[in-house]
Amino acid sequence: MKNIEKAIHLNPDLTDGYMVRGIICHLKGDNDEAISNFREVTEREAENLRAYSYISKCCNAEGRYAEAIEAAEKGLQINGSYVNFFVNKGVALYHTGQYEEAVNALRRVIANQNTVHTAAVESAYRFRGMSYEKLGDTEKAIADYRKLLRFNPDRRDVKKRVSELEKQIDESKPKSRFSSIFRRRK
Repeated sequence: MKNIEKAIHLNPDLTDGYMVRGIICHLKGDNDEAISNFREVTEREAENLRAYSYISKCCNAEGRYAEAIEAAEKGLQINGSYVNFFVNKGVALYHTGQYEEAVNALRRVIANQNTVHTAAVESAYRFRGMSYEKLGDTEKAIADYRKLLRFNPDRRDVKKRVSELEKQIDESKPKSRFSSIFRRRK
């Protein structure tokens, strides 16, 4: 980190130094400092997609969802096909209760799943499934959670949620007159 500080001190317009320092801060969990560094990058390079993506990601991590959406939208104005912005925006929209908009943003990630990192696709399925749940569309939520399990079948939390949702569906189905007769005889 000392070398990065020295490089930034010698050349404050060096965006790479701010970018690297921002990434290190983010990895250490100091997202406020990371955001500050990424904003330094965007002040010097107004169209730096990675910086806007990291700002959005770090704002989500800090619960600053309006800022996350704003950063993602700025990035999308520069490049409307940069998929990470749709992930970050979808997560922020979910957390702000804008579930339909979250579904739409995350749909863009899933539509491009062959060209993006697995982590982005996993996040998209998770948050789209959670959004579908909030919208009351349990079957679509289950479908997304099952797709999420294809990436990591050992996710106990996701398996448990699928099981709970399937149970809810079963319990909400009307019981026939005969099912109660057969149940009593057992």
